[in-house]
Amino acid sequence: MDRIRIRPVPRSSRPIARRAADNGVLLAVPRAELLCRTRSWATTALALGIFLLPHLRSRVITGWLYNSAGSSVLIAGLFHSMHNAIVNPSGLVAVVSLPQFEVLVIMAGIVVLAGAIIGVATRGRLGLKRSL
Repeated sequence: MDRIRIRPVPRSSRPIARRAADNGVLLAVPRAELLCRTRSWATTALALGIFLLPHLRSRVITGWLYNSAGSSVLIAGLFHSMHNAIVNPSGLVAVVSLPQFEVLVIMAGIVVLAGAIIGVATRGRLGLKRSL
């Protein structure tokens, strides 16, 4: 029972070109808007790094919590709701009366650092047991 069973990915009824176009539109619209506002690839890359790194690292932390807690969606959900409560303007920001931007920067730094530590410490396995 310790083995992980992988199910095949269901096939889509849409043609490959259509799926690629749909995915491209979803990814290109925010990037194009950001590029139009900043008018520089360097600034766009910096802004995407600032916005995407905390988001991706929080996914690493959520995956690690889910895997380490025995596939518990409750633990992953509690982490997600706790993070939202901290960075929400009516959450911790309102209680301790700090500027929201400072809280966002501090939380982004903590999430990036914790996600990097978890990723390195688990060697990318994020709590999954090795299957032989």
